[in-house]
Amino acid sequence: LWKVWVAEMKSFDWQRFDHTLMWVLTREHSKVKRHTEVFINKWIDLIQNKDFNTLKLDGLVLKQESDNKMSRSKLKAEHDDYYKGWVGISNMDFRYRNAKVIIKDIANKI
Repeated sequence: LWKVWVAEMKSFDWQRFDHTLMWVLTREHSKVKRHTEVFINKWIDLIQNKDFNTLKLDGLVLKQESDNKMSRSKLKAEHDDYYKGWVGISNMDFRYRNAKVIIKDIANKI
């Protein structure tokens, strides 16, 4: 899945991606914590620059999880025994599909 996603991002048309509009629409329709905005911007910057270094990306994810959940973060070392299996996005795929439809609808209206 990672390799497929990286291939998609390498061919993504960044010229058509409006980073400013994304945040205008986001702020207009939702509330995003500042640290989440920073996380998203840094993630996009790395991917846009074709920097798929998993150590850097993992570091962003670890920081985001810690900033959001603080002591309840599933990724903290002291929780290793409790979360032995897969803890990842696959169980939240429904959010991805919904977001993809919404983003596509917005893009088609522009």
